[in-house]
Amino acid sequence: SGMYDKNKTLDTLKNEIFLSKDNLYLAEEALNSDQIPYETVKKIMEVGGYRNKINALRKAYLMGVNFDNLIGLVHDSDGPEEIRSIAGALERKLEIQKIQIVADGKHDYRQMDLVFYGFYTGRSIQEMELATDNRFDEEQIEEILSGFRYGLAYEQVAFYAKEEFDCYQMRTIKRAFLYDNLTVEEAAIFALPSNNTKKMRQEIRKIVAQRGKTKKSNL
Repeated sequence: SGMYDKNKTLDTLKNEIFLSKDNLYLAEEALNSDQIPYETVKKIMEVGGYRNKINALRKAYLMGVNFDNLIGLVHDSDGPEEIRSIAGALERKLEIQKIQIVADGKHDYRQMDLVFYGFYTGRSIQEMELATDNRFDEEQIEEILSGFRYGLAYEQVAFYAKEEFDCYQMRTIKRAFLYDNLTVEEAAIFALPSNNTKKMRQEIRKIVAQRGKTKKSNL
């Protein structure tokens, strides 16, 4: 009768949600081999939808992460890689509120991993929101995070954390803050999206040279 119960469970599932042949096989594996509870398997099939995503959810459940939290963080646009990133953050006990900043259906796993790493290394929610509230690519996020890592003030990083600057322009502005000690006011002179990095560097040199002259004339 044990066998009968198992089949009954799979039959019940078939009646409750549509399962392709492939998914039926995965559901059977999840119920029998993985010994995942019925309601959870049902959730995995509904949220997963296709093989790789279903398998990523199965794996996450078997890792022992809080499954309700995981399901609450996974979006339709997320694939298996995103599920792995989110599950990894849950496994490392990162707060839900922090995970949500980047697990929003708009960011991919590369961006998620950068942001989670930022949190592991002590970045604040305010800092990380700056890195994620626009559609920045990984390179742009990296420039924002490294600004904080190098000890720039929030307002300095916020100054170049704008979608209209590509990562090279961001880096040029960041370096001007770091190595030329430019103020935000001085940066505003050259930091225009229409200025390419070469033009920006020319302007920075002018500002620095100007500063040298002013100092001398004050002596």
